[in-house]
Amino acid sequence: MYNVLLVDDETNILDGISELVNWNACDTHLQGKATNGLMAFEMIEESQPDIIVTDIKMPGMNGIELIEKTHTIYPNIQFIILSGYDEFEYAKTAMRFGAKHYLLKPSNEQKIEDALKQVVAEMKQKDEKNRFEEEVRRSYLPKAKEQLLRELITNKIGVTEWEAHRKFVDLSPAYDNDYGLVVLKLDGTFDYEQLFHLKELVVSKLEAIQPIILSTILSDYVVMLGKNYQEKSLRNNLYELIEAYKQENNVLFSASISRKGNIADLHKIYNEALEYLRYKFYLGKGSIITPNQLYNRMEELKELHFDHETFLREIKRGDVDKVRGLLYEFFSELRKSRFDVDSVRYHCLGIFMLISRQVKGETKKKLLAKLTLFNEFTTLDEMEAFIMDIAIEIAFDNAEEKRKSQHKLVRKIEEYVLENLHDDTLSITKIANEIFYMHPDYLGKLFKKETGEKFSIYLIKRRVERAIELFRESDEISVQEVAEEVGFGKNPRYFGQVFKKHTGYTPSSYRKIVS
Repeated sequence: MYNVLLVDDETNILDGISELVNWNACDTHLQGKATNGLMAFEMIEESQPDIIVTDIKMPGMNGIELIEKTHTIYPNIQFIILSGYDEFEYAKTAMRFGAKHYLLKPSNEQKIEDALKQVVAEMKQKDEKNRFEEEVRRSYLPKAKEQLLRELITNKIGVTEWEAHRKFVDLSPAYDNDYGLVVLKLDGTFDYEQLFHLKELVVSKLEAIQPIILSTILSDYVVMLGKNYQEKSLRNNLYELIEAYKQENNVLFSASISRKGNIADLHKIYNEALEYLRYKFYLGKGSIITPNQLYNRMEELKELHFDHETFLREIKRGDVDKVRGLLYEFFSELRKSRFDVDSVRYHCLGIFMLISRQVKGETKKKLLAKLTLFNEFTTLDEMEAFIMDIAIEIAFDNAEEKRKSQHKLVRKIEEYVLENLHDDTLSITKIANEIFYMHPDYLGKLFKKETGEKFSIYLIKRRVERAIELFRESDEISVQEVAEEVGFGKNPRYFGQVFKKHTGYTPSSYRKIVS
């Protein structure tokens, strides 16, 4: 079981969660409760929990400070945020220090249990990975070549040790300047066995055509040391392997090919190769990145502008095409400029939070529950698709609500017209100014858009229809009385002209026909 520390300055919430949550069902044990950050940190130092569920706003040391301080000393402790605040800065800071979930109060025990189960599942997977890594380390990594490469690229040993190993391992002099690294990383989620299989496959294929001296696995990467290889040839071979691996395993991997140097440079070259892999964010999965491709360095997000105000306005208006267009332009500019990946990630997170503030209730909670996806996206394509889908969905919902609202408004106008046909001053201007307090031009355009005809034409048709009804209902009613009933009382001659235009008869003739 995994130990949990619960932190909240509201004792009723603290006690409620501790009693209502089924800790055993989550494979957890409630190790302790703290009412503030300082108290919680003391308990953390005494007996480190595996998971901390904490509030944000607390006296003394708040939740963000607790997360930051704890993460610095105990980086493996996982956090679940339980807060009444959905501020972007809180979310961004919490995510930076590894918070797995950001739950908004009030959250019932089911949501807390779901979050706990997910964190526990991830920790179990990590523990399994660590156990497997340890087993592999005992079985395979003692091989001199693998161990040598690992220690060289992590700067644990240097040229002296390399030269010493040359006595019993077939290696070239350390100061030859033709050494280079190839670093591979599986795209998406994977386990250590898949990574090990990738290493065995790629090394065995490349060794037959490229000079691979050493190879190993370090963290989530396959690292290969080569010498005197041709970059173009190596790149082509890697593309073939990427495609073959995809066909066999339905998974892609990306690769970076480093610049060349000597053994003394290897640690620096390795870190540069890892940095190259970050460009996969722009190039997509299954990419091969070389120094020659990096025609501009990643820069801070200084000159990129996104019109948040216009974006929000179009979402609220429900203009799906404009929302899509604004986001397309924004992400196109990102691909063109290739800014620093972390800056882009947080900028996109800000747009996501901006969108989430346009919805309420369960929809808002569901959106905020997806916050941690930003840590899982490895390419800009994934991030764009995620934000685009959410923005378009909300804009579409707003458009639908707007359409329903407009339809309802026009129905009210029609009802008002039928009830007030006798009013000879009836007009769209009067209805707009005195009944709905809206601009007449806007209301007129809305009416025409909804009904397909101008209000003035609609009004005349209804008046003529009502006049016909009155003539049919009574053979004693006079033309003057009908004219007054349908809003032509002050101008009976005009009534006659309009009636004849729409029916083909004068009012007097029509009355005789139906009487």
